[in-house]
Order: sequence, then structure tokens, then C-alpha cells
Amino acid sequence: MINPVRNLKETTNRHGVSNRVNIAVINLQEKALVYPKAIKKLVKRVLKEERIKAGAEITVSIVNDRIIRKLNMLYLKKDLPTDVLAFNSTETFDKNNLYADIIVSSDTAAYNAKVFNTTFNFELKLYVIHGLLHLLGYNHSSAKKRKTMLRKELKYVHT
Repeated sequence: MINPVRNLKETTNRHGVSNRVNIAVINLQEKALVYPKAIKKLVKRVLKEERIKAGAEITVSIVNDRIIRKLNMLYLKKDLPTDVLAFNSTETFDKNNLYADIIVSSDTAAYNAKVFNTTFNFELKLYVIHGLLHLLGYNHSSAKKRKTMLRKELKYVHT
């Protein structure tokens, strides 16, 4: 994904680490109403509560199942739609300089809202949080890690 905020002036803290947080929300679907300001606020709150004090440039793209399926096939070799994909744009993981893309399926959010008796916005927030937590190093590869990640997702989606 192309990040439209890459050319903004960078500032650094006293340790020479970027301290700017730029969040771009790109709505590439037309079926559901999306609130970019709420998504930006959510991402910034999670970063703050996870104590990410350095720089971040994150693009959140809201797409349909057709697009996310193509991306899932291209990058993960899975020929099916998914709820969220998250990509770190740097070569190595660095919590001090996070350049990333989070891609969310609005179709999956709408479908799961019906299945789980939630709302579209709840599902959308949950997927953004899930993708962001992956970018911050969390995963669900074991029962213990899955429990930690779920606890954090529920904390952030309800606050």
C-alpha cells in the first residue's frame, strides 16, 4: 500500500528516535460507513497504552473481500478472504520506528457482525486492534499467547 504521509517532516526525541505518529485511513470500499477519525484515535490510544513512544506511520486501509483475498494470495499464498492483514514495512521489527500497513475487510466485518451479534464498527475496531497487536510483536501461536492477545483486544475494543 502507498502511504500518503511518508513525506512529512520528521522530528526526533533526545535519543535521536522519531517521535511522530501519523495514521492514514484509506477507505477503498463503498458498502459501509467508516469513521477515519475514530480509527486514528483508536490506533493512537493502543500505541500509547502499549508504551510506544517513538515514531509510527501506519496506513489503515478498509477494503472488500475481493481485494483482501488477492492480497492474502499474493503475500501469504492463501486463496481466501480474511478479516485483517498487517505488514511491517521495515526489514526488521523495531518498536521504536513502526512503518506499517493494516488492511481490513469490510465484507468480513459486516458478515461477522451478524454471526456474532455485534456491530460493524465493533468488528472493524477489533480487526484494526488485532492487526496492530501483531505489528507490536503479539501473536496467537500458543494458548498462553492467544489468551494475552485476546485480553488486550477486548480491553482496547471496549475502551
